[in-house]
Amino acid sequence: MSSSSTTLARNKQKKANFILGLAPYRALTFLVRCLISLGTTILMLRRLYTVDDEDKRSRKKENEQKKQIRKTISSIMKSNNYQLVIFYGSQTGTAESYALRIAKEFRIKFDLDTIVASLDQYDMKYLDSIPRNSIAIFVVASYGEGEPTDSAVTFYDLLGKKNSFSKDIVGDEDNKPLTHLRYCLFGLGNSCYPVYNGSSKTLDKKLAQLGACRLGERGEGDDNSSMEEDFVLWSDQDLWPQLEKALNLKQISTTLDYDNDNAKVLTTYTVTEIQKSIAGKIYHGEQSSQSNSSEYNSSNPYYAPVHISNLLVDDASNERHYMHLDIDLDGTNLNYKTGDHIAIFPMNTEEMVLKTAQMFGITEKLDTIIQISSTVENAFKNSPFPTPTSYASALRHYLNITKIPSRQDLKSMKVFAPSAYSRSFLDGLANDVIRYKAIVVDAHLTLVDVLDMASSNNPKSFHTVPFALLIDFFGRLQPRFYSISSSNSENPSSASATCVTLQYQPTIKSQRIVYGLNTNYLWSMHEQSEKIKNTLPIHYLVSKEETRLPIYIRQANNFKIPPNMSIPLIMVGPGTGVAPFRGFVRERAFLKQEKNVDVGTTILFFGCRSQQDYLYKEEWPALFNTLGKDSKIITAFSRETDSKVYVQHQIKCHGQEVWKLLSNGAHFYVCGDANKMARDVYRCIVDLAIEYGSMNEHDATNYVANLKKQNRYQEDVWT
Repeated sequence: MSSSSTTLARNKQKKANFILGLAPYRALTFLVRCLISLGTTILMLRRLYTVDDEDKRSRKKENEQKKQIRKTISSIMKSNNYQLVIFYGSQTGTAESYALRIAKEFRIKFDLDTIVASLDQYDMKYLDSIPRNSIAIFVVASYGEGEPTDSAVTFYDLLGKKNSFSKDIVGDEDNKPLTHLRYCLFGLGNSCYPVYNGSSKTLDKKLAQLGACRLGERGEGDDNSSMEEDFVLWSDQDLWPQLEKALNLKQISTTLDYDNDNAKVLTTYTVTEIQKSIAGKIYHGEQSSQSNSSEYNSSNPYYAPVHISNLLVDDASNERHYMHLDIDLDGTNLNYKTGDHIAIFPMNTEEMVLKTAQMFGITEKLDTIIQISSTVENAFKNSPFPTPTSYASALRHYLNITKIPSRQDLKSMKVFAPSAYSRSFLDGLANDVIRYKAIVVDAHLTLVDVLDMASSNNPKSFHTVPFALLIDFFGRLQPRFYSISSSNSENPSSASATCVTLQYQPTIKSQRIVYGLNTNYLWSMHEQSEKIKNTLPIHYLVSKEETRLPIYIRQANNFKIPPNMSIPLIMVGPGTGVAPFRGFVRERAFLKQEKNVDVGTTILFFGCRSQQDYLYKEEWPALFNTLGKDSKIITAFSRETDSKVYVQHQIKCHGQEVWKLLSNGAHFYVCGDANKMARDVYRCIVDLAIEYGSMNEHDATNYVANLKKQNRYQEDVWT
């Protein structure tokens, strides 16, 4: 569209808006109309030239401040007399929430501020120059097979390079640049994964090699059992005693006095309600304020056109909906490799948005515009999500309102309890680990669920809870990751994903059903586009005009096809775990058929409940026919016979063939459930080494360990 056409259309729209605005006042005199017209024009011009300019100047100043902060971590600490800096490497937001908790408690205990930032928000080469009397805390999560999170990769690479620090402070005679660095470390991991807490162990080792001194024990949190309890134990027994001693501090308060009705409540952010007319740009779900940037990444996701189709169209009775997503990347800087992941940002249900608003007394002002600011001077992140926004958008798009509350959260809520019963109920959960686990964790209750139980059906029980405190409790709603199920060689401008709607009863006795947030959101989009009637008791605010999703690409470091296509592949992917292997198979078939590339034997073990759940059933025959007679798909249907058959059973049945391929250099891949399937498959390969390799248990275990070291045994698993 030409510039003149655009201007004409815009003028017509302004004129229409003007007429609509004056419609209720047609009885007024011509003079009043003119005055209103003049006032409207002045207001529009003021907003255009003042508010927008102020907004631009504010963002420019913020960007300049960020650039300055990246370069001067040491000078900021010195000029503000900060004694503590807290770095985090987070993938799902948990590590960030713990880092913010440490900062808040540090303020409570010692009345001192600190710096909190992601490991990619500072120029970490200046780590060697922070003040000698200060301490750095690292809170790092592990991703994949014990690898650092996306935001921590650059820092980890820096630690492995020579002469990579600023040299503002010279190390000792052994040229260890971090000799003067004292640090505390807490790692987040999952014991179900092949490498438990690998990221924190690697960081600890590298820092020690560079001369840094760790204070206290390295904390390890296990997401498979008791992450919160692990963090609290480490904080109480190691972190706070070490900080108090090393910094020569005296606590002004051991903790927040939760039994005091007048207890001081500290928050990381402040929330200010503002008039819409002076708000400038208002965000209603945009995941980034970088609206003019064409560089799409985790900080600035791309709103991609998406087509969603039902994979099991012939099985309307199936309570689970399997979906295939085609995501258009054309015209962007987003490139993927076969085996990578795609991140999709979810949305909360309208039921949960309204339930949360009602609990905290903001139902009548959901459309009110709010501005969020950090309470800490020099904070790198002034707001956890784009603002100004509305209460409704914050609850719908930005806050993780369905998360399970921690015992610490419930303790904090005691301050706002409306009755002795409510206080006693929350106190009982907060101070009894077993009861808390049985009632809250195992049942997957949200904070609103728990407060509803504590309020005795009083609709105004917790209306005094500040929204700023809720931001701390809930944290940012995080993206969900899916294995890309397409081949970049075959279709580089479009990425596919495969997923299934999730709904389950948390416990056998529970009548409550938990619905997967993102998968049911995607299904809702499919229903909307195909005009299918919604049969679930949950609803999402889905656009009727266009199907777009905020996404970005996350690279998989090792879970890739070997560059040499003649190497044999063995893949194990039950259910939606087959997703990356669809990409692997399509890649090999495409390269062989279109590029005449020599392709090695390709075997896929696929499992599901029955033929009705057979994903991509129509695709496989032609693909494997292209790959050649030595390549095949081997299925395991767990509910079609009296004895359940799983993928590990089929691996054992074809054990001799699998062992022969492994002996000839095959690469082995597993994708799916980490709790049971991946462990059983691992055990199966160890048994094959014993049976066909004539090894004992010790040697067989070492054999599989060596496969992993050589990147010939790869896992992409989840819990």
